[in-house]
Amino acid sequence: MLMSAQMMPLDEPPPELRMRERLTNRRASENFTFELDGLRFTATVSRFADGRVSELFLTNHKAGNQTDTNARDAAILLSFALQHGADIEAIRKALCRDGRGRALGPIGADWSHSLHWKPGLSPQTSGACLIA
Repeated sequence: MLMSAQMMPLDEPPPELRMRERLTNRRASENFTFELDGLRFTATVSRFADGRVSELFLTNHKAGNQTDTNARDAAILLSFALQHGADIEAIRKALCRDGRGRALGPIGADWSHSLHWKPGLSPQTSGACLIA
């Protein structure tokens, strides 16, 4: 049972937030590259059958450096959260942005792009911005 800071019992989360939504073993993915502050990234996005983003793989052009590790780890955490029912819009709004609202990190830049990107369209043909 969950407890609040004052040790009062809280309602259990709904089952859809406790259970992982499994992905099919074989699924379509879309790949694209983008640049953020002089760093190049490659993203692979997969979706659930209903079109919602289900997972993200993200790599940096300098494999093995701290930026690459941080990007990979953030993408894994994001995928895990989405598969457990997290709200992609809430995540997008919580990510770091500059004073003009532009995403500061690769996950934010990726989501600014993917939220407007329709499956099957390349980033160049979808009319979406990489950084909101």
